[in-house]
Amino acid sequence: WQDFSELDGASYNKIKGQESSRKTSVSAVFPGYQFRKPRRLLDGAASYYLALLCYEQTPVEFSPTLRKGIISLRAAWLSTDMNTTYPGKNYDFVAKEFYKKALFFYTEALVKETDGSEPIGGLKSFGPDIDKNYGFDGIIYLAGLLEYKYGQTQDQALRIQKFVEHKRAIARIFGLGRSSKHKPGPLLEHSRALYDSFPRELKEANTVEFGDDDEE
Repeated sequence: WQDFSELDGASYNKIKGQESSRKTSVSAVFPGYQFRKPRRLLDGAASYYLALLCYEQTPVEFSPTLRKGIISLRAAWLSTDMNTTYPGKNYDFVAKEFYKKALFFYTEALVKETDGSEPIGGLKSFGPDIDKNYGFDGIIYLAGLLEYKYGQTQDQALRIQKFVEHKRAIARIFGLGRSSKHKPGPLLEHSRALYDSFPRELKEANTVEFGDDDEE
Protein backbone atom coordinates (compact mmCIF):
# COMPACT_ATOMS: atom_id res chain seq x y z
CA TRP A 1 0.00 0.00 0.00
CA GLN A 2 2.86 2.38 0.68
CA ASP A 3 3.72 2.41 -3.03
CA PHE A 4 0.35 3.66 -4.07
CA SER A 5 0.19 6.23 -1.27
CA GLU A 6 3.45 7.69 -2.58
CA LEU A 7 2.45 7.83 -6.24
CA ASP A 8 2.60 11.09 -8.10
CA GLY A 9 -0.72 12.48 -9.26
CA ALA A 10 -0.26 11.66 -12.93
CA SER A 11 0.52 7.99 -12.27
CA TYR A 12 -2.34 7.68 -9.80
CA ASN A 13 -4.79 9.17 -12.28
CA LYS A 14 -3.64 6.77 -14.99
CA ILE A 15 -4.14 3.77 -12.73
CA LYS A 16 -7.50 5.04 -11.51
CA GLY A 17 -8.64 5.81 -15.03
CA GLN A 18 -7.95 2.24 -16.17
CA GLU A 19 -9.79 0.60 -13.29
CA SER A 20 -12.69 -0.67 -15.36
CA SER A 21 -10.58 -2.14 -18.17
CA ARG A 22 -8.20 -3.66 -15.62
CA LYS A 23 -11.05 -5.44 -13.84
CA THR A 24 -12.38 -6.70 -17.16
CA SER A 25 -8.99 -8.14 -18.11
CA VAL A 26 -8.56 -9.89 -14.77
CA SER A 27 -12.12 -11.23 -14.74
CA ALA A 28 -11.48 -12.89 -18.10
CA VAL A 29 -8.70 -14.98 -16.53
CA PHE A 30 -9.98 -15.31 -12.96
CA PRO A 31 -13.77 -15.01 -13.20
CA GLY A 32 -15.72 -14.44 -10.01
CA TYR A 33 -12.92 -12.96 -7.92
CA GLN A 34 -13.93 -10.74 -5.00
CA PHE A 35 -12.31 -9.00 -2.04
CA ARG A 36 -15.24 -8.50 0.33
CA LYS A 37 -14.97 -11.93 1.97
CA PRO A 38 -12.03 -14.03 3.20
CA ARG A 39 -9.79 -14.53 0.20
CA ARG A 40 -9.72 -17.76 -1.69
CA LEU A 41 -6.96 -19.02 -3.95
CA LEU A 42 -8.78 -17.47 -6.91
CA ASP A 43 -8.87 -14.06 -5.24
CA GLY A 44 -5.18 -14.19 -4.39
CA ALA A 45 -4.23 -15.01 -7.97
CA ALA A 46 -6.48 -12.24 -9.27
CA SER A 47 -4.93 -9.73 -6.86
CA TYR A 48 -1.47 -10.37 -8.30
CA TYR A 49 -2.74 -9.91 -11.84
CA LEU A 50 -4.42 -6.65 -10.81
CA ALA A 51 -1.17 -5.47 -9.20
CA LEU A 52 0.80 -6.41 -12.31
CA LEU A 53 -1.43 -4.21 -14.45
CA CYS A 54 -1.22 -1.35 -11.94
CA TYR A 55 2.57 -1.30 -11.99
CA GLU A 56 2.49 -0.77 -15.74
CA GLN A 57 1.77 2.87 -14.89
CA THR A 58 4.31 3.53 -12.15
CA PRO A 59 7.51 5.58 -12.70
CA VAL A 60 11.01 4.12 -12.79
CA GLU A 61 11.66 5.23 -9.20
CA PHE A 62 9.40 2.37 -8.08
CA SER A 63 11.53 -0.23 -9.93
CA PRO A 64 8.36 -1.45 -11.71
CA THR A 65 10.10 -3.95 -13.99
CA LEU A 66 11.48 -6.09 -11.18
CA ARG A 67 8.25 -5.68 -9.21
CA LYS A 68 6.34 -7.02 -12.21
CA GLY A 69 8.76 -9.95 -12.39
CA ILE A 70 8.20 -10.86 -8.74
CA ILE A 71 4.44 -10.41 -9.10
CA SER A 72 4.33 -12.53 -12.27
CA LEU A 73 6.27 -15.29 -10.56
CA ARG A 74 3.90 -15.33 -7.59
CA ALA A 75 0.90 -15.28 -9.93
CA ALA A 76 2.39 -18.29 -11.70
CA TRP A 77 2.73 -20.14 -8.39
CA LEU A 78 -0.90 -19.51 -7.47
CA SER A 79 -2.09 -20.37 -10.97
CA THR A 80 -0.28 -23.69 -10.66
CA ASP A 81 -2.14 -24.29 -7.39
CA MET A 82 -5.35 -23.30 -9.17
CA ASN A 83 -4.70 -25.94 -11.80
CA THR A 84 -4.26 -28.57 -9.07
CA THR A 85 -7.42 -27.47 -7.28
CA TYR A 86 -9.49 -27.00 -10.43
CA PRO A 87 -8.07 -29.36 -13.07
CA GLY A 88 -9.23 -29.01 -16.64
CA LYS A 89 -9.82 -25.25 -16.39
CA ASN A 90 -6.64 -24.31 -18.32
CA TYR A 91 -4.89 -22.79 -15.33
CA ASP A 92 -1.78 -24.74 -16.32
CA PHE A 93 -1.70 -22.59 -19.46
CA VAL A 94 -2.25 -19.45 -17.37
CA ALA A 95 0.63 -20.43 -15.06
CA LYS A 96 2.96 -20.94 -18.01
CA GLU A 97 2.09 -17.53 -19.40
CA PHE A 98 2.85 -15.89 -16.07
CA TYR A 99 6.17 -17.74 -15.91
CA LYS A 100 6.99 -16.38 -19.37
CA LYS A 101 6.10 -12.89 -18.19
CA ALA A 102 8.35 -13.36 -15.18
CA LEU A 103 11.20 -14.39 -17.48
CA PHE A 104 10.75 -11.25 -19.57
CA PHE A 105 10.59 -8.90 -16.59
CA TYR A 106 13.50 -10.47 -14.68
CA THR A 107 15.67 -10.28 -17.79
CA GLU A 108 14.62 -6.71 -18.49
CA ALA A 109 15.25 -5.71 -14.88
CA LEU A 110 18.85 -6.93 -15.13
CA VAL A 111 19.37 -5.06 -18.40
CA LYS A 112 17.89 -1.84 -17.02
CA GLU A 113 19.86 -2.09 -13.80
CA THR A 114 23.06 -2.56 -15.81
CA ASP A 115 22.50 0.39 -18.16
CA GLY A 116 21.14 2.59 -15.37
CA SER A 117 17.78 3.24 -17.01
CA GLU A 118 15.86 1.72 -14.09
CA PRO A 119 17.70 0.98 -10.85
CA ILE A 120 16.24 -1.73 -8.65
CA GLY A 121 16.99 0.08 -5.42
CA GLY A 122 13.35 1.03 -5.08
CA LEU A 123 12.63 -2.36 -3.53
CA LYS A 124 13.30 -3.21 0.09
CA SER A 125 13.18 -6.95 -0.63
CA PHE A 126 13.89 -8.81 -3.86
CA GLY A 127 12.07 -11.93 -2.72
CA PRO A 128 11.01 -13.93 -4.53
CA ASP A 129 8.76 -15.00 -1.66
CA ILE A 130 7.75 -12.98 1.38
CA ASP A 131 10.00 -14.67 3.95
CA LYS A 132 13.29 -14.76 2.04
CA ASN A 133 15.32 -12.06 0.37
CA TYR A 134 18.12 -13.44 -1.81
CA GLY A 135 19.07 -10.01 -3.11
CA PHE A 136 20.66 -9.33 -6.47
CA ASP A 137 22.12 -12.85 -6.60
CA GLY A 138 18.60 -14.22 -6.46
CA ILE A 139 17.56 -12.09 -9.42
CA ILE A 140 20.41 -13.46 -11.53
CA TYR A 141 19.59 -17.03 -10.51
CA LEU A 142 15.88 -16.68 -11.26
CA ALA A 143 16.54 -15.05 -14.64
CA GLY A 144 18.67 -18.06 -15.56
CA LEU A 145 16.22 -20.61 -14.17
CA LEU A 146 13.26 -19.06 -15.98
CA GLU A 147 15.23 -18.95 -19.22
CA TYR A 148 16.12 -22.63 -18.80
CA LYS A 149 12.52 -23.68 -18.15
CA TYR A 150 10.42 -21.21 -20.12
CA GLY A 151 12.69 -19.59 -22.70
CA GLN A 152 11.84 -19.77 -26.37
CA THR A 153 12.90 -22.90 -28.26
CA GLN A 154 12.22 -21.92 -31.87
CA ASP A 155 15.56 -20.19 -32.40
CA GLN A 156 18.06 -22.74 -31.13
CA ALA A 157 21.07 -20.54 -31.80
CA LEU A 158 19.59 -17.78 -29.67
CA ARG A 159 18.73 -20.27 -26.94
CA ILE A 160 22.33 -21.49 -26.88
CA GLN A 161 23.58 -17.91 -26.68
CA LYS A 162 21.32 -17.15 -23.73
CA PHE A 163 22.36 -20.36 -21.96
CA VAL A 164 26.01 -19.38 -22.29
CA GLU A 165 25.31 -15.88 -20.95
CA HIS A 166 23.36 -17.14 -17.96
CA LYS A 167 25.92 -19.84 -17.22
CA ARG A 168 28.70 -17.28 -17.07
CA ALA A 169 26.63 -14.86 -14.98
CA ILE A 170 25.89 -17.56 -12.43
CA ALA A 171 29.54 -18.60 -12.38
CA ARG A 172 30.69 -15.05 -11.63
CA ILE A 173 28.08 -14.37 -8.97
CA PHE A 174 28.22 -17.68 -7.16
CA GLY A 175 31.87 -18.52 -7.66
CA LEU A 176 30.97 -21.75 -9.46
CA GLY A 177 28.96 -22.85 -6.45
CA ARG A 178 31.80 -22.75 -3.95
CA SER A 179 30.57 -22.26 -0.40
CA SER A 180 30.47 -18.75 0.97
CA LYS A 181 29.60 -17.47 4.42
CA HIS A 182 27.89 -14.50 2.80
CA LYS A 183 25.47 -16.38 0.55
CA PRO A 184 22.46 -18.52 1.53
CA GLY A 185 23.19 -22.24 1.36
CA PRO A 186 20.03 -23.20 -0.57
CA LEU A 187 20.73 -20.55 -3.20
CA LEU A 188 24.27 -21.85 -3.70
CA GLU A 189 22.98 -25.40 -4.10
CA HIS A 190 20.32 -24.41 -6.61
CA SER A 191 22.71 -22.22 -8.56
CA ARG A 192 25.22 -25.06 -8.80
CA ALA A 193 22.52 -27.39 -10.11
CA LEU A 194 21.38 -24.82 -12.67
CA TYR A 195 24.97 -24.14 -13.73
CA ASP A 196 25.42 -27.86 -14.43
CA SER A 197 22.09 -28.11 -16.26
CA PHE A 198 22.94 -25.69 -19.04
CA PRO A 199 25.78 -27.66 -20.67
CA ARG A 200 24.15 -31.01 -19.91
CA GLU A 201 20.98 -30.19 -21.84
CA LEU A 202 22.88 -28.84 -24.80
CA LYS A 203 25.25 -31.78 -24.95
CA GLU A 204 22.37 -34.25 -24.79
CA ALA A 205 20.75 -32.44 -27.70
CA ASN A 206 24.03 -32.69 -29.66
CA THR A 207 23.69 -29.00 -30.31
CA VAL A 208 26.81 -27.56 -28.77
CA GLU A 209 29.71 -28.66 -26.64
CA PHE A 210 30.67 -26.42 -23.77
CA GLY A 211 34.35 -26.14 -23.19
CA ASP A 212 35.95 -25.60 -19.85
CA ASP A 213 34.92 -21.95 -19.67
CA ASP A 214 34.73 -21.76 -15.89
CA GLU A 215 35.36 -18.36 -14.46
CA GLU A 216 38.23 -17.78 -12.10
